[in-house]
Order: sequence, then C-alpha cells, then structure tokens
Amino acid sequence: MRAIIQRHFHTASNLQGMDPFAGMGGKGGMPFMPMFPSPYPMGMPPGMMPPPQTAGGGGQKGSSKEPGGGKEKTRERRKRKKRNNNAAEEVPESDEAAVNRSEELNEVRRAGQGKSQLTLEQVLPQAFEFATDQHGSRFLQTKLDESEVPEKLAVFEALLPQTKLMSKDQFGNFVVQKLFDIGTSDQKRSLADQLEGDVLALSMDQHGCRVIQKALQLLPRDAQTKLAMELTGKVEECIQNMHGNRCNIIGIEKASQSLLTNMRYVCQSIC
Repeated sequence: MRAIIQRHFHTASNLQGMDPFAGMGGKGGMPFMPMFPSPYPMGMPPGMMPPPQTAGGGGQKGSSKEPGGGKEKTRERRKRKKRNNNAAEEVPESDEAAVNRSEELNEVRRAGQGKSQLTLEQVLPQAFEFATDQHGSRFLQTKLDESEVPEKLAVFEALLPQTKLMSKDQFGNFVVQKLFDIGTSDQKRSLADQLEGDVLALSMDQHGCRVIQKALQLLPRDAQTKLAMELTGKVEECIQNMHGNRCNIIGIEKASQSLLTNMRYVCQSIC
C-alpha cells in the first residue's frame, strides 16, 4: 500500500523536496498531501463538467444582458398563451351551417362584435334568427341601446310573438331581458302577457328563470301580481328547483311589498 501511495505522490514529493510519509515516524497516520489548485468547482467530483455560463451569468431565470429581457419573455409567453386560448375557443363551423343562415347574420359574424354597419331596419326580417344566435343576440342588444324609438318599436313588434320561445333559448333570453329593460310600461305588460300560462315552467328553466326574475323586478305592480299568481301553491316545487327557488324568493318579496303598500293605503284612508 505504501508503495502505491509513494508512486502517486512521486512527482509531488520531488517538487516539494519531501517524502509524503515524512514525519509519520512509522506510527501510521495520514501522509502529507500537497495542495494543487483544482480545475473543478468546489464539491464537484472529477469526470463531471461544470454547466456552461450564459451571457446573463449565473444561469438565473429571466437574466439577460439587456434590461427588461425577462419581462419581454414573460409578455411574449402571455401573448402566445392568449392566442392559443382564442384559437381553442373558435370552433370551426361547417359550410352547411353558414348556408343555413341569412346573409345578414353571416355578415355580422364575419365582421365581429360591434363592427358591422348593418342597421336594425336591415335585419328586421331576420330578428328572431338574430335573437337566437350568439353573435346576432349581441348585435340586437347593442343596437337596441343605440337606436331611436321607432327602430326599437319595430324590433319589439317583430319579436313579441316569439317571447316565450326566446325566453327558453340560451341567447334569446338576453334579448327578452333587454326588451324589459328598455320597454315602456305597456310594452312590459305585453311581454308579460306572452309569458302567461308558462310562468312555472319558465321559472324552473335555466334560461327562462332569468326572464321571469327580470319581469318580476321591472313590471308594474298589477302585472307582477298577475304573474306571481301562477306560482300560487307551487312554492315547495319551486324551492326544490335551483332556478325556480330564486324566482320564488323575488315573487315573495314583491308580494310582501304589494301587501305593505295596500295596508298603508287602507290605514291612510281610515285615518
């Protein structure tokens, strides 16, 4: 063993002019090992190469010579992610679907939200088709906010007979709600008349319940009471339905307000 160690340290011993086992006195112990600068980083065993140093130094995330380099990369990643998400949301449609739509609706879909130059008068014959289409529904809602009274009236009269069908549609219900928002008291009563006979069914429908809630909130008092009467005796059934329960709560609130108003009127008359 001594011979092997002496052979390994022969060169070092010659350079230092000493025996690596000098001073041990034959009593054993660790031989003297001269120190040479190591080409390897501290703690890295031979045979492993240190990682290459980048221009930014240290290999730290986001480091770069140019100021703000990390932020630029982050912004690029976010933009790329957004583009990918938008592409995933855009479901390609068949040519048959486009053929079955009116040219006016196809134009609105091609132009994008808020960019079509069509007027309400131009799309009036296709009003119901627009109301039940995602892009067409948004187009009608936007135009109804911007248009003059005569155009609003024309759309109202065109869609009134389809109120019940639109109320159950995932896009049409928003148009009915918009008509309640912008309509006069008489127009709101006319919309409520179209809902008569199906208040309970609409209240428990995931789209129709929104229309019933809007009607109970915005209708004149007499029309509210008329609609709420259809829920009489159906309280338990409404409570057990996640959509009907909300309509039931609003109906009770409005009924309570109506009762308080009537009691106040009676008290004032007596006094």
